[in-house]
Amino acid sequence: MKKILLPLLFLFVCLFKAWTQVEEIPNEPLKNAVHIELGGAAGYYSVNYEHRILIQPQHRIAAGVGFSYFNILGTVTIGLLSAAYLYGEKHNFELGTSLGYIFNDEFYFVPRIGYRYETSARFLFRAGFSPLFFPKDYNKNIIVPRGYVSVGYIF
Repeated sequence: MKKILLPLLFLFVCLFKAWTQVEEIPNEPLKNAVHIELGGAAGYYSVNYEHRILIQPQHRIAAGVGFSYFNILGTVTIGLLSAAYLYGEKHNFELGTSLGYIFNDEFYFVPRIGYRYETSARFLFRAGFSPLFFPKDYNKNIIVPRGYVSVGYIF
């Protein structure tokens, strides 16, 4: 009986030790988002994709692209490139900029400051202030104050 009991006990201890050493893989932060923005950098609306890079747990950089198309007093197509600094985890401070291109050879610059809320259920909400600067008319210095509201999905 001792010859059987001792190997079984040894096997049980080895299996238990191996089972308790299994490391759980930490949840990686979700790095991508798609969202629809009303107002903001594209004027009326834009559809956007962004990728976030984690610097430290509360510090991230977001880079993205966006697109808008509308037909009000003529067809307007807009492309956007954006970058932002995000501070926070669930409730975020957002400070960034966008470069817009209206497909008639006009560039414009859009700084933004705002609030971003990200849930564990993958919901994204953004709101803030984003004035438009049109450098093409150097004599007029056109500045259009705007706000934005955005909802989206994080993956």
